[in-house]
Amino acid sequence: MINGLIGVHNPLSTWKQGNLPSNPVVQLLLNQNLGQKEGFPLLTSTLSSDAEIDEVVASFKVGLDHAAKNAKKMLRMQRDKMIAATESQTD
Repeated sequence: MINGLIGVHNPLSTWKQGNLPSNPVVQLLLNQNLGQKEGFPLLTSTLSSDAEIDEVVASFKVGLDHAAKNAKKMLRMQRDKMIAATESQTD
């Protein structure tokens, strides 16, 4: 399933009866045109349990919240810098 910014990849989607047994796993990936699997960079190693998935997603949420906070701070600082530069030109 690949929708939005973050997608889910099943590396064993072609597994069929008669193949060697394996644990089911998924990988989270970014939907970009660069990367390791079908052109998409992987965000995780293989995940084999609901708990692992929940832990990784919780970490992503924290990281995304942190990135959003930093992005807003940088945007505000850049905006203030540009406004100050414009005001000093009119003085």
